[in-house]
Amino acid sequence: MLSMLRILTFKINYILQIMNNKLKRLFRSIGYLTIILTFISTSFAQKDDDKKITELKPYVDNFMNYLSKEDLSKIPPMLDSITSKQLNSYQLEMISTQLTFQYGKFNEIKEYKYKPYQKYDMLEIKCDYDRAVLGYRFVFDSVRKIAGFIIISKTDKDFYKNPEYVDTTSFTERKFDFGVEGWRLPGVLTIPNGEGPFPVIVLVHGSGPNDRDETLGPNKPFRDIAWGLASRKIAVFRYDKRTLTHRNKLMQITDSITPFLETEQDALKAVDTLKTIPEIDINKIFVLGHSLGGTLLPRIAKADTSIYGMIVMAGSARPFEDIYYSQIKYILSLDSVLTKEEKEELKKIEKQVKLVKSKKLSVNTSSKDLPMNINALYWLDLRNYKPQEVAKKLNKPMLILQGHRDYQVTYEDFKLWEKALISKKNVELKSYPKLNHLFMEGQGVSTPNEYNIEGHVSELVIKAIAGWIHKQK
Repeated sequence: MLSMLRILTFKINYILQIMNNKLKRLFRSIGYLTIILTFISTSFAQKDDDKKITELKPYVDNFMNYLSKEDLSKIPPMLDSITSKQLNSYQLEMISTQLTFQYGKFNEIKEYKYKPYQKYDMLEIKCDYDRAVLGYRFVFDSVRKIAGFIIISKTDKDFYKNPEYVDTTSFTERKFDFGVEGWRLPGVLTIPNGEGPFPVIVLVHGSGPNDRDETLGPNKPFRDIAWGLASRKIAVFRYDKRTLTHRNKLMQITDSITPFLETEQDALKAVDTLKTIPEIDINKIFVLGHSLGGTLLPRIAKADTSIYGMIVMAGSARPFEDIYYSQIKYILSLDSVLTKEEKEELKKIEKQVKLVKSKKLSVNTSSKDLPMNINALYWLDLRNYKPQEVAKKLNKPMLILQGHRDYQVTYEDFKLWEKALISKKNVELKSYPKLNHLFMEGQGVSTPNEYNIEGHVSELVIKAIAGWIHKQK
């Protein structure tokens, strides 16, 4: 069994999707994760709650211990018939390793709270991990089988240490909300000290519910970039992604989410917002996209002529579905042994990828038949999109960066960018032999475990971006 399975593309959001449909059925009348329960607070009710907690506590304690210690074979008998069909050993291992990877070691359960709902009993708990406190909701049926469990809250612990190339006395930060009506987001502008106006870079995330720092395990690559560049007289704006801030709202419209709604619209709004800030040089607004953000960056830059230039960091040039399949295959192959469940998972993904590419794909295709349960509209939007070809037609300065040790967006993608853009005089392409997908240094074969090691974006990358920005006239 693979000891640490990490799919960067959708992080912990994939775990929530596993139970989403089940809990929708349980709470159909009031919606997913929007349960409002009113209780009459009496001493009798409290006694009943305490009794329920005492009854349910052993089940939750055992579940969390089995999940954290990868004693996963003991979990299926604890589940009801529907849930046990949804969670095979492969999926349970994925959940276990995702949690450990993203939040560190599970330490203890700190709080228990009972809530009834119709014929079900719900127990909400707060779990302490090395890097976060997670809130879970467990749903029990009448025979104490687990009918559902989801993560309902997350509070990160911040152990960030400044990279040596950062001078925190050379800049200040200003927090404010921005965005389109109904989808406003919290952001932070890092502004160099001294007299402006300054060039500015908008940071655009990769896939999944990323925060403003693009936090992954103990690493915060976007904070590294923002503080590193602000130490070199370049302002940087970063923000929490829509899929993080409005996750519950987006869960209600999963069949209509597109790359524009997920990523592009907010990046464009960020550019507009920066034009109103006096310290910003409105003629030197750049956008930096990482991973999926880099892939979509040519579309973003094409949509707004005021964007002066673009920086692509590990942006894929191959189709998104191919990137996804190659990531899964690479990760599963690391231990040289494929289990029966892993082979079945690969066959399932192969079938899904073929459907994405086929003429049979339509807006009516069920997301259940598509990679990562992403809706057909999303895949149709990206069909035939070649970011390097769109970039080729733009008359904007571009900086394309790639790590050789990146197994998610590979050197093959970089070569496609290079082939399309090498003849353009206003394009620079740089690759780094020792850097991974986060542009952090490592040795040997790149693995998901590497992301769990504290590091920083290479100073070589910070210097390259800063030097490139400052020489733009």
